[in-house]
Amino acid sequence: MNKKIGIFSANILTLTIIIFFSTLLLSLINRTQMIDMLSYATCILLSWSYIIVTIVSSYLCGKKHKVASEVGKSFGIIYSVFVSLTYFTQLTIINNGTLSSELMNLFDYTNTGNWMFSINLIGYGIMAVSTYFVGVSIQPKNKCDSVLKLILQIHGIFVVCIALPMTKLFVGDNDSQTIGTLALMAWCMMFIPIPLLFARRFKKEFK
Repeated sequence: MNKKIGIFSANILTLTIIIFFSTLLLSLINRTQMIDMLSYATCILLSWSYIIVTIVSSYLCGKKHKVASEVGKSFGIIYSVFVSLTYFTQLTIINNGTLSSELMNLFDYTNTGNWMFSINLIGYGIMAVSTYFVGVSIQPKNKCDSVLKLILQIHGIFVVCIALPMTKLFVGDNDSQTIGTLALMAWCMMFIPIPLLFARRFKKEFK
């Protein structure tokens, strides 16, 4: 069962990254509300499947790496809470238009630089902390495991996302939205090998 859950969650994580990347690409061509809603729903599922992958991964860790695994798992849960809050807000009260214009400006994720956008960025920064510690917890047994460990730890540099809302990089204009979309597309391309390598690892390690 552990093997099945691990491989399934890794495959779902891969699929959500592909869909997320596709919605980002489409939004550069012609951004619509439907594309945005699909993107938000996908990101929620992405965060949940990531948590399951980290949990399954922890079962493969030795005692010496258990603390790092638990830290990675814990930060992963925090990340999921932040992004789920952000995107579920967009799918519900923003999509339904039930807020006043002032509150819409505060909670509408498409208004880059606002409170909701900043909450989302700190979520991704926390995810970077999670991947770093998950990477530390992996004891490579082959080249693919070594690559997985390296990518996870390199992904830790995205912890800088926590500091971005403190700058004026995202000020709510079209240029900042385009920059953010391109950055997320680059993130997708960097991150997608992770679930693929995890699926391979789970297939080999779980009997």
